[in-house]
Amino acid sequence: MKHIPISLLLILTLLATACGNDDPDPIKRPEVKISYTQLSHVGNGSATAAYSNPCKFTLRREALNADIEITLPAALGGETLRISTVPVTYNSDKNLYNINAATTSSPRVTNLSATIDFNEQAYWMNYTLDGDKTVQATMPGIFYLHTKSEMTCEDLSTYTDTRGGYQFDIYPAENKATLQLSDLLIKTDLVSITSMTAKGMNFTATESGYHITGDKIEGTGYISRYSQGSETSQMNDNMYYRLDNFAADLNLKSQNMTGTCTITRCKRVIDPETKVQTVQEINHTQVKLNGNTYKSFTPEPQQ
Repeated sequence: MKHIPISLLLILTLLATACGNDDPDPIKRPEVKISYTQLSHVGNGSATAAYSNPCKFTLRREALNADIEITLPAALGGETLRISTVPVTYNSDKNLYNINAATTSSPRVTNLSATIDFNEQAYWMNYTLDGDKTVQATMPGIFYLHTKSEMTCEDLSTYTDTRGGYQFDIYPAENKATLQLSDLLIKTDLVSITSMTAKGMNFTATESGYHITGDKIEGTGYISRYSQGSETSQMNDNMYYRLDNFAADLNLKSQNMTGTCTITRCKRVIDPETKVQTVQEINHTQVKLNGNTYKSFTPEPQQ
């Protein structure tokens, strides 16, 4: 994996510290404890909503079972659901721990499936709540590393970049989302967007996941200039990028993401007479993007 998304670094830290600092390789110990905040997508027929809620998970590697504590959001009652010694299976080829249980020790939770992925340091879980609500719980940052970005420049030349990373941090209380973009080639400028944070996007919970939108979202971060031997520099008033007409759909079941946007190169200009600052648009690159996280993926050659 080229990058560990920012929101997942906490999990890596928790996996290590929860098992003791004196162990040279703590995440290989027989018992692993994880405590974090879930992003829970809740569907009930045509009604959908998103919530942030705490979850604690204890995995016993040798016994192949787990305990789970899910604290429901206030809108769903606020109760802490305790699931004890649910059976776990291990996929040694992919280093995945999986749970599939039609019933659990909590009468409110049925059709439970969950996976811990130690390759990506990620965790996700699906279950039925009270017999009529479908819950798909993920990390707060939903990330896509296996991507394809089809780029169209202003002169209508095209190319495909398979290196880009897209992470969507969703904040239900604020009804906002942030995009963390990385390693995306802007061929017109001979630069790669090494990392860019675009805050202030909107999201809605859909039947299959989330719909993310935003327009004229200015990004902050770093670029690598090919003309300077890929030297990395910080975006500033003289060169930064903006996301225009951004729209993406995140499908939680298929773990797939599709979307479109315009990446606009901008700079800020101050009129010498009026001293008024304006934004000048230098060029535009149209992007059609898609990606997934956990499915098998063979990158296409760079064009």
